[in-house]
Amino acid sequence: MDGSIRRRHDTDGCACLRCRGLDIGVSRRTLVGSLRWSGRLVREHPSVLAVFVIPAVAQLVMRPAPPPIRELGPAIGLAGLVVGRAYLAVVAGSVLYGDDPRPVDAFRAAVARLPALFAALLAAGAVVAGALLIPVVAHETLVVLGVTPPEALVDAVIPVLLLAFLALFVKLCLVPEAAVVGRYGPFASVRASWAITSFHPRKATVLVLGLLALAAISVGLDTNVGEPDGVVTFAVTHDEAEVGLVSIGTTDETGVVGVLGGAVASALYYGVFVHLYVAGALEG
Repeated sequence: MDGSIRRRHDTDGCACLRCRGLDIGVSRRTLVGSLRWSGRLVREHPSVLAVFVIPAVAQLVMRPAPPPIRELGPAIGLAGLVVGRAYLAVVAGSVLYGDDPRPVDAFRAAVARLPALFAALLAAGAVVAGALLIPVVAHETLVVLGVTPPEALVDAVIPVLLLAFLALFVKLCLVPEAAVVGRYGPFASVRASWAITSFHPRKATVLVLGLLALAAISVGLDTNVGEPDGVVTFAVTHDEAEVGLVSIGTTDETGVVGVLGGAVASALYYGVFVHLYVAGALEG
């Protein structure tokens, strides 16, 4: 559990599967095979599922509480998602190394990597924010200079922002795995994710689109079945038009099956992200 899995260019000596002692199947599995592997990982290591389920159960338990306490639910869900992904990455990376980590040891290792993980997420957020601000700043600069941008150009801002966000989401989707499994620093994690997704652009795109589809289904159920007050939404606002990008949390009407199902789906899905990171690290 002390070993890190880094890109070939960042590894001293031979970086082949045999010399690293890694599971040979990691370089051969398809996305479907990776999902099966993730399912087997969760089945053989139930503590992985527990780390995702516990915050979900906490959200359910907090529903009858007074508003100030109940409103902490989305924050607990977000924190649980980050910790769960770190724990899963530690366990999955160890399993690919042929180890069978004890839950206590894996949790300690995950907690030890949390500062690096949060720093990497902040670095990724800074990259995304910087990129998304470019067209907005360009528009505001033209306004200050007294230049009236063409209406068609103004109308294109939101689609451009959405496409840029999706492209960056794909390129940075492996930042958590790079920070935890690869033990990279903040911006090194960004570079590693960017490079690995360049080797597997289709796989990364499919994974991200699938993740967004799951989020959209969850949010759709929440906003159509219950009140969306409990959902934290990150959105782009332009000319009084708001376009939601990512929503986190559950509403008071989200069923037990929906909350727990989301926790299970997260555990299975992020296992595939770890597998993709390791497979990409072996190639570059």
